[in-house]
Amino acid sequence: MGCRDYFENTPAVTLLRIITGGRLFPHAETAVSKQESEPEPEHELESGLNTGNVEDLVEVKKDAFLVTWDGEDDPKNPKNFSTFAKCLIPIQVGLLTFTVTAASSVYSGGMEGVMEEFHCSNSAAALGLSLFVVGYGIGPMIWGPLSEIPQIGRNLVYIPTLIVFVCLQVPTALAGNLGTLLSMRLLGGIIGSPCMAVGGASIIDVFEPRYVPYCLGTWGCIAGMGPMIGPLIGGFAFQLHNWRWTIWAILWMSAFVLALTFFFLPETSADKILSDKAARLRKQTGNPEWKSATERVGALSLESVARVYLIRPFAMLIYEPIVLLLSLYLALLYGIEYLFFEAFPFVYAGIYGWGPGVVGLSFFGALIGVFIGMAFQMWFIRYRYGGQWARTGQPPPLEEWLWTMLFGCFCVPISMFWFGWAAQARTHWIVPLIGSVPFGFALLVFFQGILNYLALAYQQHAASVLAANDLLRCIFGAAFPIFSHAMYQNLGVGWASSIPGFLSAALIPVPFIFYKYGAKIRAWSKYTS
Repeated sequence: MGCRDYFENTPAVTLLRIITGGRLFPHAETAVSKQESEPEPEHELESGLNTGNVEDLVEVKKDAFLVTWDGEDDPKNPKNFSTFAKCLIPIQVGLLTFTVTAASSVYSGGMEGVMEEFHCSNSAAALGLSLFVVGYGIGPMIWGPLSEIPQIGRNLVYIPTLIVFVCLQVPTALAGNLGTLLSMRLLGGIIGSPCMAVGGASIIDVFEPRYVPYCLGTWGCIAGMGPMIGPLIGGFAFQLHNWRWTIWAILWMSAFVLALTFFFLPETSADKILSDKAARLRKQTGNPEWKSATERVGALSLESVARVYLIRPFAMLIYEPIVLLLSLYLALLYGIEYLFFEAFPFVYAGIYGWGPGVVGLSFFGALIGVFIGMAFQMWFIRYRYGGQWARTGQPPPLEEWLWTMLFGCFCVPISMFWFGWAAQARTHWIVPLIGSVPFGFALLVFFQGILNYLALAYQQHAASVLAANDLLRCIFGAAFPIFSHAMYQNLGVGWASSIPGFLSAALIPVPFIFYKYGAKIRAWSKYTS
């Protein structure tokens, strides 16, 4: 694969090609003669009529106009990109995901300034964080199905929304009242969420199945880092200037990622690439029969899109105990993560007297836990899961994806009790910081285990089950910051941290039950693969 094949479908090259009418960076079109565009030789027609196999002949004719790759080694197929080129794609998608997830929590570093300027309560100011997370839940229901339409693909979702996201930061930073600020944050969450809905699909587009778990794991780790590093950036921006500079920081980060992806992120959707190829062949030959496989099937109707992304997710939450309980578990962890955006400033600024910028460093305990969890997850995939597959020649039972959660489920209550009561006792600042490490570990292994398990267990309805999981997760993530400050102020750090600790302790049996009986429970379902 040469550089031309990689850059041929990047946004910058595509735009130049459109502006110049194809004079710059033209596609290397396949020469198709008139005879090839009408592949129905007389001897084949006569043979079909004589044998009565007219349907077979019609099928041959249809296949002759089916647009596919030019062989298994077609360099335009993203799965045939070089290893270096393949790695560039998850790096860019990861940076985009990191920037947008960090944008949710960067705001928390300047909430004190928002309260002072707009004379509002902590709960009202926290809506700027919560509404952004709500946008995460709404957005994937829009951008997910759009990216699966062959005529749209991935980049027509990524790039225009990222341009709008960058532009939205200007009115957000210049907001003259709380209502404008909150509405812009909600729109920012919705517009910025394509990476959450489409990022995993971009990775699956280019990597072979055996490498996908490693790549998705790394992407998930990067996504988890964003909300934890955001308060550090926002805290120093607020400390050095004011709360508006937390938004300007988002603009600079997202503008850099926009420039990077505009020039270096190729289209990875095979359906989109082949659909464009079919359109060029129809234009070149004047024959409307040239179509890709997905165009032959036909586009999804509005009704089917609504059923998959708006109705079925709720049905699966109601009727599928596996989906409901595992989604609730992950939603609780997501809520606790966003609860920390209130808890850490309350503890480290209120009890230990740290400044706004330094408070952001308190998230490094949970971040270290994420890295430890990532290493443990990679070991699991390589040696336990991969080892069983190599020994038996068959993929292990799906419930093996829950194995790492058997360790992580104990870490959440331990972390919450440790953090809360160590801070309540005013021990050295590093003691509650170390207490947040097990939570970061649990967050990573639960994220990886649950999403892999649900997607594989409900393969035929993966879009619906992941949309349900994302929506419930974002509801918890949005709700927790609103009441967390009042809870910590009224109950104290120890008991306020103990409440989510008790809830997570009550859920400890869940992964053990599904690890042992998950296959039997799935057998009762009409949705499982």
